[in-house]
Amino acid sequence: MDAEVDKLAAAESRLREVIADIVRRRTSRNVPLSWRLMFEIEDEALSLLQHDPELDLRYLDMMASPTAQRHAGNDEPAGLSDVYAMHTALWMIQEAYCRAHAHGVRPADHSHSAKNKTARSAVIPGMS
Repeated sequence: MDAEVDKLAAAESRLREVIADIVRRRTSRNVPLSWRLMFEIEDEALSLLQHDPELDLRYLDMMASPTAQRHAGNDEPAGLSDVYAMHTALWMIQEAYCRAHAHGVRPADHSHSAKNKTARSAVIPGMS
């Protein structure tokens, strides 16, 4: 069992690293995080890790959002309170985007929805 936990931890760690690199490279000031951008980042990260011989692809698959959700990749602002945010990879993207925001990248504006703002600020401190 410890070996499986180690494989999961390795996959999560590498995915987090790759996502952070992609977010730093692909985002710029005043670019809101949309669902389209979020799914593009996720696709790129998973694609880069598909050939890593040290990772168990089963664990990457577990962290990815289902293909059925991909059709919703539109330019609407993405947020953790939305239904798609339950998958680990999307949480990692939002987290990396928020870190980038601390360095001048603007997060998506969810001010039109008090529910989204409340849910997001409860999950990520400083995101109100």
